[in-house]
Amino acid sequence: MSEQKPYVIICSDLPETMDQLTLSLSRDYHLFCINRTDVLIETAVQKKPEIILINVIFNKADSIACCAQLSGNVNTADIPVIFISEVFDQSDTLAAFQAGAADFMKYAYHEQELKARMENHIHIKQSREKLVHKHQELNATMTKENERLQNLMIATIRAIVQTVESRDPYTSGHQQRVSDLATEIAMRMGLDHSQKMSIKYAGLLHDIGKLRVPEAILNRPGKLLDMEFDVLKVHPKIGSDILETVPSPWPLARIVLEHHERLDGSGYPNGLTDNEILIESKVLAVADVMEAMSSHRPYRPSQGVDLALKEINSQKGLLYDTNAVDICTQLFNQHDYKFGW
Repeated sequence: MSEQKPYVIICSDLPETMDQLTLSLSRDYHLFCINRTDVLIETAVQKKPEIILINVIFNKADSIACCAQLSGNVNTADIPVIFISEVFDQSDTLAAFQAGAADFMKYAYHEQELKARMENHIHIKQSREKLVHKHQELNATMTKENERLQNLMIATIRAIVQTVESRDPYTSGHQQRVSDLATEIAMRMGLDHSQKMSIKYAGLLHDIGKLRVPEAILNRPGKLLDMEFDVLKVHPKIGSDILETVPSPWPLARIVLEHHERLDGSGYPNGLTDNEILIESKVLAVADVMEAMSSHRPYRPSQGVDLALKEINSQKGLLYDTNAVDICTQLFNQHDYKFGW
């Protein structure tokens, strides 16, 4: 026995057996005795015992139902229950185990056997609690490390964004604005946390491939020649190749690769169609078109939000994801969304 005596609840509808159990166990355990199953759950929640003994003669069905309630209650499910009953037949015993009982004894006067069984179940319970605690500690450590690595990755992302935009001053802030809009669309679409984070950071990095596009093309004050546009169209693949080398919990490389793909296969670089494109990429594509058309470029002035909305709506379901377009339109028309210029 440990120096600190374990707490035990005894529930018995027979006073003689209650007295016998109290006499046998009081030296080694802190006991709390009750004679009604209808208060057992409340008592167990309050007292938090290491084990519960249920001795039943008259109310078999009630005691088994109570055991099931204990097993189903998040506050008491881990407390082992031992039934002690001379009147249980085989079907009663089976029902008790099915209700979540940890053990069964027929006679209360087998003192040494009862104590041995109790100690065994208490040991199992405490070992399980230690494992849970250790698991929680490990999870907390991993969470802190993941947060540290994520913060490091975010700092790296922002440094890369600044580098990209320093080479293309006309699109300064473009990636941040695309990321903000795409993340807002994703949130209203009900995408899960991982998808939202994927969109947020892919948005910040979607033009990273422009690092290898000549500045003369990026900053050309007029319409690009076909040959120059062909060079520019390689930037999603370049960006994806760069991000493939960066460890990440999100599919950033694939999203960056796909952000210029279109549902009908007319996009680039791989001419993917609807079901081949990640939903994250579809959301990012809508946000990218909205921001690009609404912003000034070396080869044209801003076309404005209204014209950008007209473009994505005229092509929704053809080039752009319908749900993403509808939500984007609602953001600007109903929720007064504005780019942070």
